[in-house]
Amino acid sequence: MEKELKILFADDSQTIRELTSHVLEQRGHTIKTVTDGDKAIEFLNSLPPPDLVITDYNMPKMDGLEVLRRIRTDERFKTLQVIVYTTNNYAEFKSEVESLGGVLVDKKADYLLAAVDAIAAKNAKEKGGRNGQASL
Repeated sequence: MEKELKILFADDSQTIRELTSHVLEQRGHTIKTVTDGDKAIEFLNSLPPPDLVITDYNMPKMDGLEVLRRIRTDERFKTLQVIVYTTNNYAEFKSEVESLGGVLVDKKADYLLAAVDAIAAKNAKEKGGRNGQASL
């Protein structure tokens, strides 16, 4: 593990939230979970941004793609790292996520962990080992 990340994790499945949070916490990350896209945006607007947002694509109220779109419309979050994870791994979907500066990850634990590790390593290199952006 290169560096601890402060992660906002949005998923409507309690089981997925609990399991993923547990695994990421075991890897040294700090996790704040929310149940849908509306709550993710609400959380982002109330505190300094985390290092990373992970959002499920298929959620009620606001899906993960809309979460990414809203994040990118706010100047404060232009460089915020966002992972959208899904079983919908279509080329046009991937292209849209990437055009918004996000990373599309297949909904498999090892793929998600690899993406988080890559972002942690990149942040550690860019920040020279300094602490992250915010407290969760």
